Amino acid sequence: MNDGTNIASDDIILKPKFRYWLMKNFLLITLAIFVFIFSKYIREHELLKFISGTILVLLIFIIFYRYISMLLCTKWIITREQIKIYQGVLSKRINYIELYRVYDYDNTSVNFYRKIKS
Repeated sequence: MNDGTNIASDDIILKPKFRYWLMKNFLLITLAIFVFIFSKYIREHELLKFISGTILVLLIFIIFYRYISMLLCTKWIITREQIKIYQGVLSKRINYIELYRVYDYDNTSVNFYRKIKS
């Protein structure tokens, strides 16, 4: 199956790492841990147990979906003309970012000239 990826020899392919996913979802994971700990201390209220359990299952589903979406179905391809971002689990989405305004600029000066300018 061709997904439209024509990769040249000088293209750079990047995929997100687990640490990147962990930092992007840190608050969501912390919230899930908090809800789990909170649900363990509820003893008398059955409604609160049900609500916290439902929220916990929903948070775990969202975390799992974001894990699959980011780590397994995301890649960045950097070419000479553009950056292509491939995303999507069920439906694929490709973003193209043109690099026509990126310049390689190097400014060097001798220490003596910097002293004169200031």
